[in-house]
Amino acid sequence: MNNKGNIFGLFALIAVIFSLVVVIYIGKVIFTEFEQSTPIQADPTSKSMAEGISANLYPAFGNMVFIVLIGMLIFFAVAGFQMHQHPAFFPVSVFIVLPLSILIASIISNVHEKFVENATIATAADSAIITNIFNNLPLYVFGFGIILLIVIYGFSRARGET
Repeated sequence: MNNKGNIFGLFALIAVIFSLVVVIYIGKVIFTEFEQSTPIQADPTSKSMAEGISANLYPAFGNMVFIVLIGMLIFFAVAGFQMHQHPAFFPVSVFIVLPLSILIASIISNVHEKFVENATIATAADSAIITNIFNNLPLYVFGFGIILLIVIYGFSRARGET
């Protein structure tokens, strides 16, 4: 079964964004520890490289998460144009899949909040964009879900498919 552009793409969106943020946070913690530690062999280039990465690269990751979020929405919307789903599945998508995805998004949002309360991770979780995304993740998933439902079911009806 080909699920490209399906409303179930909301679950993939939640999983990818959360995984990406966890990898960013852990990477930032590792580079911060590497930057603050004394190298075994006195090599000033390794310390300056770590300082450059943590000062220049990690602030850009907050923007990258937002771009990935928008990019996934566009991908699923464009793939939804290619989907041919029967309109009988619309009530299932609206009343079961969309509320379930909002519930999972709220759970992931709470997990992120607890995750950044950890003292080690809290130093890495300084991006206002990522914090905004996860504070409003259920709202974003609801909006993306409505857009996907319109694209998948609304435009298929406009093309005369039943």
